[in-house]
Amino acid sequence: MLAAIDGTAVIVAFPAIVDEFQTNVAWVGWVITAYSLMLGITLPLVGRVVDLVGQRWAFLGAVTLFLSGSLGCALSQSVEQLVACRVLEGVGGGAFMPLAAGIVAERFPTHRARMIGLLTSFYPLGGIIGPNVGGLLVSLAGWRAVFLISVPVCLAALLLGGWLLTSERRTLSASAIDFPGALLLGGGTLALMTGLTFATGAPTAWQEPRSAGLVVLGVFLFGILLWWEQRAPQPILEVALIRQRLFLVANVLSFGIAAFVFAIFGVIPLFLTRSYGFTPSEVGLLLTPRALVTIACSALVSFLLPRLGFRWPLIIGFTLVAASTFLLALPPRGLSLDLVVIPEQVLLAGVLALAGIGMGCVLPAANSIGMDLLPEKATAIAGMRGACNVLGNVLGTTLALVVVSLAATPAAGLQLVFRAAALGLIVLIALTPLLPSRRPPSRVAPRPAGVASAR
Repeated sequence: MLAAIDGTAVIVAFPAIVDEFQTNVAWVGWVITAYSLMLGITLPLVGRVVDLVGQRWAFLGAVTLFLSGSLGCALSQSVEQLVACRVLEGVGGGAFMPLAAGIVAERFPTHRARMIGLLTSFYPLGGIIGPNVGGLLVSLAGWRAVFLISVPVCLAALLLGGWLLTSERRTLSASAIDFPGALLLGGGTLALMTGLTFATGAPTAWQEPRSAGLVVLGVFLFGILLWWEQRAPQPILEVALIRQRLFLVANVLSFGIAAFVFAIFGVIPLFLTRSYGFTPSEVGLLLTPRALVTIACSALVSFLLPRLGFRWPLIIGFTLVAASTFLLALPPRGLSLDLVVIPEQVLLAGVLALAGIGMGCVLPAANSIGMDLLPEKATAIAGMRGACNVLGNVLGTTLALVVVSLAATPAAGLQLVFRAAALGLIVLIALTPLLPSRRPPSRVAPRPAGVASAR
């Protein structure tokens, strides 16, 4: 929830940061994408680091880095300093997701799908606190105050983590951590991000060698990454999992959810500010119904997942989110029903809530597919899924801001982004039937009571 509070509060503060530093929207967007980039580098390493130092010290170290980065962001005097401190936050925040998923998978083996689904419902809770508190702070004290709300949460996490977590660890040397893989993953993503951002300088910037060259370099580094991970003694990404159709589709869905949903959610505050002129506090209030219905639907679907299976929650959820993004591309300006006039704020909140219902259906199913089918690989699957989520978020956000920067107006660019996201979600719906309809039976049949095992 700490990462959710910080992430959603920063998203609400994004327009204010753009206004203060008076620079290209795509470059200020690095405040969001730099954090996500470091998540992508850190996520696959967390399992190895936990083996090396234990859960307790890995968690405490992550929270300390996040706390330091938050304080640095609040004191930043330039966009470059702000991005650098967001990088530090990302290193700490990258450990939260796989650490939490691994702890839940190990301690609740018989109810893994439900508990992981419930775990995902805490993220939308941060999505309620972040926009509202963040919007209020931006209105009253400026965007810098947004980063200070993480300080008490980090201090509480340090106390609880030191008390509840154990320091057990396996015998593992630091050389077992795949640093080359992490560098290739981060370098490839950074090259793509930088090349796309340079392309926002002018409509002809794509023709410049630095833009196209960096994009090509990024693709090349990802190719080297796949080659290396098949030979590394302790790879950060288990390429063998990607070769299995089930996990390939699951990871494509994770990438798509991040690119077409989370990245789009990240630019909605900018859309509401630029298209409607809403204040940060008003934006926070408009985002609240979406988070509330996501929490409720995530909890309900988590408990019903064994009956519903994986496919229908994904299909229904993607359909609802696609409808929501399409409606945002055609923003309502109010609706009159005879003598009743529905204001645009209510209509927008309803459209966003529709997306929240969809995400409440999608998240429990998407997060449980891999771990529920191959629980012995829970940590590796969590790292792989997290990396796909982060890469999708980074590239989706970067491309969205490139479109906004090159469009005639920010509002027109954002409407085009919403249409593209709706089409992307339709593609994800088409991929969903490739997944199993529900959890397959255990591969090991239970032994009848009173029957001894034969050797």
